[in-house]
Amino acid sequence: MVESFIQKKILSLELRQWLIAVGSLGLLLFIFSKGPISQPPHYHNFADARGGIVPNWQNVFSNLIFILVGYFAAFQINFNLLSKRNQLYISTFFVGVYFTGFGSIYYHLNPNTETLFWDRLPMSVGFASFTFWLLSKTVLIKIQGKLSEIILFWFYIFFAAGTTVYWMFTESNNMGDLRPYFFVQFFSILAALLVVVFYSEKIYPRSACFYLFIFYVLAKITEKYDHQIFGLTAQFTSGHVLKHILAGLGCWIFLHYLSRWIKTATQS
Repeated sequence: MVESFIQKKILSLELRQWLIAVGSLGLLLFIFSKGPISQPPHYHNFADARGGIVPNWQNVFSNLIFILVGYFAAFQINFNLLSKRNQLYISTFFVGVYFTGFGSIYYHLNPNTETLFWDRLPMSVGFASFTFWLLSKTVLIKIQGKLSEIILFWFYIFFAAGTTVYWMFTESNNMGDLRPYFFVQFFSILAALLVVVFYSEKIYPRSACFYLFIFYVLAKITEKYDHQIFGLTAQFTSGHVLKHILAGLGCWIFLHYLSRWIKTATQS
């Protein structure tokens, strides 16, 4: 009821678009109001560094969930029910999820700033494609189906990937700067939140986006308390391992609700 009242009585389409634009600008100004943010060396000191045949084996194998989600997306989603542009946006997202699994495995086999690049590169593509897909149904509705929409999509994808290249370049020159990468990541979360509040579920799968957001937040919390969780579980598992599992589950639940929404939306 509150959502319907917001959408129909208070906020026009133009005002909702402006609020998302202003929120995005505020995020941009907040991030860049601070100096360059380099990669802290202690980031790579994970609580669970146990080896064996495979170094850091829990942090390595917990990434398999991303690979499985990306793989099963190809079969669970009926892409024939989608327009060509939506096929592009959604498939790019799940390709990003799929290769994030491989990138993170590579990173955790030998955690350092150089290998972290291959973890963050596909992740940035996943964030960007997810964000653009949502915005194409809401803020960018006026260019929907036009060539300019596809051009803008590829521009944003290359921009997002470029933020990781830029970060790696600055790290190699001893002046690391993660601010553009952080903007891409947190802009995705902000955009998803605002779209869920301001737009009807008829044009996008609200439940899918809601659960993806919840599991993202839980993953960030467990990541922050990596060492504490390792201690609380008597060294059974760590917060960073749970981060992988929770983020992967969020993607899996997103896939489930998205595939259901696609079938329902095309039948209505």
